[in-house]
Amino acid sequence: MNKLIFIAVIVDPRHKLDFVRFALIDMYREEKGNELVEKVFNATLEMFNEFTSKLTTNTLQQVNLGESSSKLDRYLSEDAEEDISEDFDISGWWKLNSPRFPILSQMAQSVLAVPISTVSSESTFNTGGHVLDTFRSSLTPKIVQALICDQDWLR
Repeated sequence: MNKLIFIAVIVDPRHKLDFVRFALIDMYREEKGNELVEKVFNATLEMFNEFTSKLTTNTLQQVNLGESSSKLDRYLSEDAEEDISEDFDISGWWKLNSPRFPILSQMAQSVLAVPISTVSSESTFNTGGHVLDTFRSSLTPKIVQALICDQDWLR
């Protein structure tokens, strides 16, 4: 499970943790879903604490972890944004709300800047079709893997 995708949903003010909870319970049933929600929340809190420890006040003193984690709780407890249109600007929302949630806004910028794409996995599966034509379909998996690696190295 790629937790970063779930963290990206959490920093989307239209969805937050409620949507992650709904999706995981829907996919994995109640018990396993709640267990996974807890893991996602802990990963979010861990990432938030890393951002908190990197940020310092103007006097170069460490930000109080207890105070900052309560800001995470405050963000999560607020109602989700009701604007669910495709025109909703998440970056603009975080820019506007960065004074309220300075650490979360920087975390959101970092998380939302990661390109999420399926291109590499699709190209991996498509490579097999180029290596395994009708004449080579009786090859062992080890030979097929070697051919795919060779083809990748030659590129």
